[in-house]
Amino acid sequence: VDTLPEELPQYVLIDCPPDAANEDLKIALSLADLVLVPTSPSIDELEVATAFVSRLLIERPYRLLLTRVYHSGSEASTTRKWLRDGGFKVMDAEITDYRAYKDAALRDTTVAGLDTFPARRARRDYLDALHELRRIQRGHQ
Repeated sequence: VDTLPEELPQYVLIDCPPDAANEDLKIALSLADLVLVPTSPSIDELEVATAFVSRLLIERPYRLLLTRVYHSGSEASTTRKWLRDGGFKVMDAEITDYRAYKDAALRDTTVAGLDTFPARRARRDYLDALHELRRIQRGHQ
């Protein structure tokens, strides 16, 4: 915190495991306007993510973002309903588990560096999440 620039960027992303609870993370969370907690719909990750929210974000604005969602079936909507019924705030946007992520890694590039239909869909997922975050920040959700 002592080394933060005077003009803070609009978005700061801190990538860490949701079970991290060190003092630096607690300070960063206390400064956040909104905390985004990505989690897959697997029960193991959901347990860790919801425990993180319950332990560290109870009084902070946050949203859970479902990631690695299978692109067939109702997995995301069922998981989203279960989370909301449990009192958790979860985004409508989701990040589908497209083959494009593996293809990008194999080609030593990013998804943005691929010009395939799955890569375009993957980018669309992230844009949808970004637009939803902006609506949340403006207080429309």
